[in-house]
Amino acid sequence: MVKPRKVGGVQELMPSLRKVGSWENGILKVLKSGGAESANGGDIVTEQEYKNFILKVDFKITEGANSGIKYFVNPGMNRGAGSAIGCEFQILDDDKHPDAKLGVKGNRQLGSLYDLIPAPANKPFNKKDFNTAMIIVRDNHVEHWLNG
Repeated sequence: MVKPRKVGGVQELMPSLRKVGSWENGILKVLKSGGAESANGGDIVTEQEYKNFILKVDFKITEGANSGIKYFVNPGMNRGAGSAIGCEFQILDDDKHPDAKLGVKGNRQLGSLYDLIPAPANKPFNKKDFNTAMIIVRDNHVEHWLNG
């Protein structure tokens, strides 16, 4: 068991570093989950709550990838199996993961506010390169940006 450690104001909650993945040249490489929800890995959770923020993250997906950036999560709400309940910037291989075909009008595809608001169909994304996800929250206004 790896104890949580603070990294620049962020606390990494990881059941086992071997189970999650590894840091290689400053990049966190996560292990495959075999398609199961929340099967591998842990969550990176801020130590304090935020009302207004800008979060910018570079990411690169692998074939069949399904992940996301969750915010406005109450960790006490969901203590069982599966993902924590909250808003999510979906990070998904739209071509290879079956979840991209579910939902309504693409609201489970890359860049979407998961299961609520779809990203534009012509979103700027290069599957072979690093991409940038940005979430902007100002009061009751939320924006998802992909490479913008």
